[in-house]
Amino acid sequence: MHHKIFRSLLIAILVLLSALWTYGQSVQSPPRLRPIQQNGKWGYIDSTGKIVIEPRFAWAEEFSEGLVAVSIDFNWGYIDKTGKWVIQPQFAVGRPFSDGMALVGIPLNGKVTFPPGPEKHVFIDKTGSVVIDPKDDILNGSFSGGFAAVQFITQKGPDEVIIDKTGKVIIAAEKVGLEGFNEGLAPVQKNGKWGYIDAAGRFVIEPQFDDANSFSEGLAAVQVGDKWGYIDREGKFVIKPKYGFGYDSRTHAFSEGLALVYLKDACGYIDKTGKIVIKIQCSEADKFIGGLASVHVGEGPAERRGYINRQGKYVWGLHSSNTNHSKRFKRGLRRIRRTRKS
Repeated sequence: MHHKIFRSLLIAILVLLSALWTYGQSVQSPPRLRPIQQNGKWGYIDSTGKIVIEPRFAWAEEFSEGLVAVSIDFNWGYIDKTGKWVIQPQFAVGRPFSDGMALVGIPLNGKVTFPPGPEKHVFIDKTGSVVIDPKDDILNGSFSGGFAAVQFITQKGPDEVIIDKTGKVIIAAEKVGLEGFNEGLAPVQKNGKWGYIDAAGRFVIEPQFDDANSFSEGLAAVQVGDKWGYIDREGKFVIKPKYGFGYDSRTHAFSEGLALVYLKDACGYIDKTGKIVIKIQCSEADKFIGGLASVHVGEGPAERRGYINRQGKYVWGLHSSNTNHSKRFKRGLRRIRRTRKS
């Protein structure tokens, strides 16, 4: 009797936890500040389009873990949501925090210069202290789940590995997805094809794709031929490959239940069934963060940027971006760029 009651309670608890997990996957994340540009300077707005941090920075990244990298006079530092400096501007490059660590560039001649001088890339914590300073320079890298996929610059060329928070190499691979581990799996290339490994280095999804991105909200974008689709954790297609992607894989991850895809004549946002729920004219766009998605219209000097909400309506209208190649360089992206497919 007691055994049956216990079993019924256990089943009820598991059902409740499953429902809560599903609910948590479907709701949008808490409101976050988003970067905007006015008169050549960058600041931040909230989800209603209200300016919260006045534009005063030469460049500004996205908030992550309560802090954001911003640049003044080519020096990068980190501010909080009030605009107060938490880590003073001192770096040649500042990347977003992830798992409590961020990749930064330290000028080897003692100060940041433009054009850029020699620099060494290291990982810092939220106090600004260096926690990983490897022998070889780091081209790219970010932590997730206690691990980071990094590209070391060696005498033989880029070396792609996975390290732990002490900087120890735990997995060496042919190629590693730069977002590394997410939701317990990491995309890795073997014999020219991409699959997914767990933290022990075992392939959970065998190499079979032409390209692969990290998992997000239970799905991962993979490429077959020149088209992209989405698989589940078993490697089965939930959304068949039929979409074009841009150069930055991170913009196409599912976020707040939606994912950006490029259509022949517009940008689209699909749900997890593959249904297009937002379609808008653009030249480039980004994923939803805090209820807003960045949309770019036009190219080069004519480019304008704005933010739309989940209804596809602009909350921050299209503004001139005044973007040039030097600003893009100083942003410190240095990503492997993918050719946009139509």
